[in-house]
Amino acid sequence: MSPSFTNTYCYLRKSRADGEETVEEVLSKHERIIQEYAVRTWNAELPQSRILREVQSGETISSRPVMRQLIEKIKEKEVEAVLVVDLQRLSRGDLLDVGTLSQLFELTGCLILTPQKSYCLKDEYDRRFFEMELMHGNDYLEYTKKIMGRGREQSAREGNYIGSRRPFGYERIFVNKRPTLAIVPEEAEIIRLIFELYTGPDRLGPYLIASRLNEMGLHPQRADKWTQDAVRSIIINPLYIGKILWNRRKTEKEYRNGEIVTTRNLSEDFILSDGKHEPIISREIWDRANEIRKTRTHPPARRDRAKLVNPLAGLMRCSVCGKAMSYKLCYDHKYKTPLPPIFICTTMGCETRGATVSDTMSALEALLRKTAGELEVEEARQETPFDPTEYSRQIYVNQIAEMEKQRERLYDFLERGVYDEETFLKRNASLRQKIEEAQARLSEIHEKEKTADETAAFGSTLQRCIESINNPSSSAESVNQLLKEILSRIIYKRAKTTRFKKDNVPLELELIFK
Repeated sequence: MSPSFTNTYCYLRKSRADGEETVEEVLSKHERIIQEYAVRTWNAELPQSRILREVQSGETISSRPVMRQLIEKIKEKEVEAVLVVDLQRLSRGDLLDVGTLSQLFELTGCLILTPQKSYCLKDEYDRRFFEMELMHGNDYLEYTKKIMGRGREQSAREGNYIGSRRPFGYERIFVNKRPTLAIVPEEAEIIRLIFELYTGPDRLGPYLIASRLNEMGLHPQRADKWTQDAVRSIIINPLYIGKILWNRRKTEKEYRNGEIVTTRNLSEDFILSDGKHEPIISREIWDRANEIRKTRTHPPARRDRAKLVNPLAGLMRCSVCGKAMSYKLCYDHKYKTPLPPIFICTTMGCETRGATVSDTMSALEALLRKTAGELEVEEARQETPFDPTEYSRQIYVNQIAEMEKQRERLYDFLERGVYDEETFLKRNASLRQKIEEAQARLSEIHEKEKTADETAAFGSTLQRCIESINNPSSSAESVNQLLKEILSRIIYKRAKTTRFKKDNVPLELELIFK
């Protein structure tokens, strides 16, 4: 059976250009093939509203939003058939993605159409061929990635710049068909100024340097303002002394809290070679800057990325800029001793003042205790000497059952001629109204019970949050999980320190419950 034209969707995907063709040209060519097939099959072209385009790698379904949108449409039975140039356009993912798609098309009965053949995965042979074709595509993808990775590494060792974006201070050029960099004079002056401010007599830190650049009206490459992280990344980048750094961070996948997450961890197996581009900074100045940087560093807040150290991660945001408050470990460089960790807003120019983690958690506990007290008062106010809920429920259940029996007798009386049609309609309408009223009262009782249960569960979780905050042995992860059960957001408020008001600036938290 051929699928309906109105319920057939086309999916076009391309991850990169082939040869001299751009991605847009490749997608356009694929669309022409699809439309020719549609005209041969249905005597009409598919409308643009049912052509889904995606420029994305075929490695995983999770990284392709348009594909996920198509999957949802298939699950909702909006799609009878998916039209693709070839099966590998759907996915070149691993066994997990192959199994996901195979099960989806098999259980929904959605067809897969290609210009060469149509596939119904309810058929055993079509399903086997489909899975084999997708696995062959994954094998080809892995082989291609391996070959291309090997080529990039060799190119980096030869001193070519193979980054996808140009670094600040340079523009990408080709010399003898090899990618390299050429200095952008205006941006190079800013690079030199950064190193001069960092290594000069004043030895300004990244934050103050970023502020100075913003005051001078200078802008970075892809943002409106300079940040301390942008300044720090320039100081540590060996690109500016004529080096090529490749594979400093490697993308790895791991299980975390039952989900597959992608991380970019520092790697010891990196490439550092002499580049073909001209340096902006001398090696002497760069070495001096990084020696200064080493004296200013302190242990990172998260040595073990698998272990959460911030109990308010994903919850607390600054009231001024709306950005997440950062958890920072502090270090006394003079006495070489650690200081209490703090919460601080790292947004450049934000006037919110930080606070220690202990003070913030104490303020949070006080607010939670206040909420628990208000909840107890409200529950006490609503309590009655006895709970008539169960009694009321049974009354309405019995009434509805009795009235349903009366409705059955009405039909019997109508059939036997005891009631005429007019009398039957009046009595039936009256009974129907009484039944609906009783059902409404019963629904109110159920709603009250549901609300009472939710309030009790909220109160129980609230008490566990308070106990967990007070318990020194509670991990940051356990506290964070408990708080996220009842809170959707914590708004952090603390005004900027003034000359006359240094230590008494109040810390305010606003809790937004779920």
